[in-house]
Amino acid sequence: MKNTLLIILFLFYFLEVFSQSQTLIIEENKNKYMVGKQYLGVFEDKTRFLTVKKALEQEFFPAKADSPNYGYSNSAFFAKFFVKNNQSKPQDIWIEVDYPLLDSVNFFVLKEGKITK
Repeated sequence: MKNTLLIILFLFYFLEVFSQSQTLIIEENKNKYMVGKQYLGVFEDKTRFLTVKKALEQEFFPAKADSPNYGYSNSAFFAKFFVKNNQSKPQDIWIEVDYPLLDSVNFFVLKEGKITK
């Protein structure tokens, strides 16, 4: 029984570690990336009252599609992904949300523990 519990806990740990989103690495001479299910974590705020800081404390789940669609909803959805620039110079990053029916989209950057809009 003890060994079975240990195996189950290990499997949960294993799945948790590998279900986390990967970091998008910016490559030289590449200007388009699909963020989708490989990089994107999503959290649904059914109350629509959470701040960005509070939302980041919640559990984000991996997107289930390259272009997630949650249909019509009164919820606020937070999506996050991590970007790392290994280049020797700053890179411009353009983000396209290809869904014209959204009411609004706000982008925030978390860098060194500070959130900027």
